Amino acid sequence: MRTFDNEWICQVFEDQPTFFTKRMFGGLAVYLFGRQMMVLVEPTKTEPGNVNYDLHQGVQDPAVFYFYENWESAEFLKQHSKSPLLQETIARAATELVDGEVTIATLRRIA
Repeated sequence: MRTFDNEWICQVFEDQPTFFTKRMFGGLAVYLFGRQMMVLVEPTKTEPGNVNYDLHQGVQDPAVFYFYENWESAEFLKQHSKSPLLQETIARAATELVDGEVTIATLRRIA
């Protein structure tokens, strides 16, 4: 099996229109998107201030992915949000991989 050491695994589809990639490949596109999101997990877990960085996939809708992450402080989160790998992933997801918007929400634990 080929490994994708921080390589965009969707590059094999780059010559195809985004619509074709997302619609025609269906489950394959979901699988590839999930694999690409996994590229973020291990490097992020080694960033200073990271408490956890967990990738979740929807049970009812496998095309939905969530990152649940905690940081020691808002400053560490701010540093993470500027990381080149994260910025590239968000930009790529927003323009090529996501059918809709990429939503990022900051939450505060209340209980």
